[in-house]
Amino acid sequence: RSEEANRAKRADDLLQVIQLAGPTSIKVGQALSVRPDLIAPEYAEALGTLQDRVPPFDNQKALDLMQSEWSASNAAVNAIDIPDRNPVASASIGQVYKGVINNGEKEVAIKVQR
Repeated sequence: RSEEANRAKRADDLLQVIQLAGPTSIKVGQALSVRPDLIAPEYAEALGTLQDRVPPFDNQKALDLMQSEWSASNAAVNAIDIPDRNPVASASIGQVYKGVINNGEKEVAIKVQR
């Protein structure tokens, strides 16, 4: 019984390590989660959360990346406003923010890679 509980704890620990390691590790975790012939059910269940519930990476890092990329671009790109500084979605290789252009006339999606 304690081995089963320990296995579930180790599966959660592995999930945390994979999430911290970055997008390539997340992709590997996603692939393993659908291979019950290769990993124990507890691991498959934990890694299965990577299929549709990848936590966002550091929000300030993403916003800083946008700013540094846009400062090298033209003025039209710099006219994008991001009213809500929190991502609307996140995935293994990036996250998405909602932005507006033309003084709020048009909504745009902004995808930032990890």
